[in-house]
Amino acid sequence: ESVAEGRGGDDEPHEAVQDVIRAAERMKAIIGRTLTHKPADSVAVTPQHVDLGDIAAQLARADRDSRIVVSIAREARSLVADRELLQRLLENLVDNARKYAPGSAIYIEASRAAGEVVIRVRDEGPGIPSDVRGDVFLPRRRLERDRQTSADESAGLGLSFCRLAATAHGGRDEREGMRRGS
Repeated sequence: ESVAEGRGGDDEPHEAVQDVIRAAERMKAIIGRTLTHKPADSVAVTPQHVDLGDIAAQLARADRDSRIVVSIAREARSLVADRELLQRLLENLVDNARKYAPGSAIYIEASRAAGEVVIRVRDEGPGIPSDVRGDVFLPRRRLERDRQTSADESAGLGLSFCRLAATAHGGRDEREGMRRGS
């Protein structure tokens, strides 16, 4: 019997497989759009009205291994963005938090100030060392501790993708103010 087809008595494995299939289909669409877009340093955005609160809550529900705390201000819930890119951006940041701060609570927060939506994903871990903060957003850059402990787990593209997705939405780094206008 096939778990993907849902045969058998337990629905949980079937739901997990379906989640993986949906995530793979989302990534395939994002990669396809990214590869067909001309500039190498940007991604194509398909703007639509999205509910950031729903995206964050769905991510928190799907992650049974972490404690994700969602705090989205009412005025920041509704915005115009590419739902797939925004969802993948948040997934990447949550994955990073899980990887570098295991057991820590992960916070997905958003507020609106001066017409911009400010989105933060943070954890209670040690953070990125200040001397390499600028480098971690470059493609294929990994921290030295990645190379020592998880060389096969990371291609060093997650934060690079996050920066591209945020920039495509008009965002910028929080040190410069990584914000998304709406």
